[in-house]
Amino acid sequence: MEKELITYRSFLLTILLCIVSLGFSAQEETKKVLIKDLSNDFFTISKGEHKAMPLLQHQTSKKVYLFLNVEEHKDELLRFNADRGLSLYANNKLVFLAEVSEEVLLPINEISDIVSGEVTLTFYNPYLKFNPSSARVVREEKVTEQSSDEYKLIPRIITENSITAVSLLLIVGLIGFIKNTNTVIWSGYFSFKKVLALKAGKEEYVLKGVFSTESLILFVLVSLLGALLLYEWQVSIFKIELSNTITFVSSFFAILGVLFLKFYLLKIITLFLNVSSFGNQQFFDFIRFTIWYSIVFLAITLAIGVDSSGYSTVLLWIGLCIWTIRVMLMAMMRLKFQKIYLFSYLCASEIIPAVVLINFLGTIN
Repeated sequence: MEKELITYRSFLLTILLCIVSLGFSAQEETKKVLIKDLSNDFFTISKGEHKAMPLLQHQTSKKVYLFLNVEEHKDELLRFNADRGLSLYANNKLVFLAEVSEEVLLPINEISDIVSGEVTLTFYNPYLKFNPSSARVVREEKVTEQSSDEYKLIPRIITENSITAVSLLLIVGLIGFIKNTNTVIWSGYFSFKKVLALKAGKEEYVLKGVFSTESLILFVLVSLLGALLLYEWQVSIFKIELSNTITFVSSFFAILGVLFLKFYLLKIITLFLNVSSFGNQQFFDFIRFTIWYSIVFLAITLAIGVDSSGYSTVLLWIGLCIWTIRVMLMAMMRLKFQKIYLFSYLCASEIIPAVVLINFLGTIN
């Protein structure tokens, strides 16, 4: 009864932390302030008379013109919706080309660096007609005051700034929930001394089934850590453009799927070699190693930020080397393979899948 009460309280604490995090994440954010609506300021050229004619409301064309004084708006942004293939010229000088369909926020000072004063902006797309209804001159301003609607549950979850805060508190809450459910099992995962040891006594951390409640909780924790790392490094597993929230959720389920694939890969390999018990230990040892290493990786990322030095790849390779050496030492202690077979086993179960995964992450973005 007491154990059930602790579990219930831990669950409530986790939910409370997630809800509170929605308020924590409501910090300073950038808003676009309208300076000038340009939707009615576009022109087209009459072929017969070769002169500018105002574009009628909601009228579209493959080529339209806009007269704009870039000096007056050089500290602001030109916003418009661009279909793939749209090019923007300032006095016949190319300043922008849309490679994908997107909302564009073009700094006007980039145009004023090329031309000055009153310029003719030409929007041209050989494939689709341009709709000027979205054209605006806007300015970015950072604001801290937010309306009460922005503290509601769904808006806070789907905003970009809340993903990291919610994820971190989910992770902390989930670890707190875990440590209060079964200390016998979880001590093998969250005791640093036991994680470093090659032998874990009775191996109480090795769970019997991959679909047990404890296993699924561990899978969720690893997937949350991995998805947050991918989000912080702006790595998307899909080539298509998705919102930040959908990208994060898709990464979570992708990592969850990879964990199941790894389990069954080890299951198949060790079943043929008749060492399935070692395979189970290897898998759950991989889970706890990944939890600790991901926490360290995430702490480094949040502490020093994300840059272009490529240290993330270095950390991935360091982790792979440490884990491979650990598996090799474990196998040498428990398995009686010849060295050539031991190396083949390591390649099939760990090295090749990990290298393929790291290379995949390096090529998709």
